[in-house]
Amino acid sequence: MFDEEAAVEIAYQNDKVNEFEEKRPDCTVMITKMKPKETEAWIKKNPKAKVGSPPPKNLWKVELEDPGKDQLVVIISPETKKIVEIKTEAAEKLSDEE
Repeated sequence: MFDEEAAVEIAYQNDKVNEFEEKRPDCTVMITKMKPKETEAWIKKNPKAKVGSPPPKNLWKVELEDPGKDQLVVIISPETKKIVEIKTEAAEKLSDEE
């Protein structure tokens, strides 16, 4: 069975993930099983991605975030047990109000 632990293990086999964490040791790691609609939309947006056949109902997302700066987003297919996308995005700005 594919679970959070498997997703993290696959993500950390990638050099970009390890480099991101080395540079940002205080980063937050979030693991999410994407909802079927979110997965379907992602597959439609990325038709050449090798997610497996038949396509999985749920892709997994591992996000490493340096709060207020940037985040590394890793999308993993439980069918192929491989990373299908890895990208860096700007993190959401933290609000001054608490």
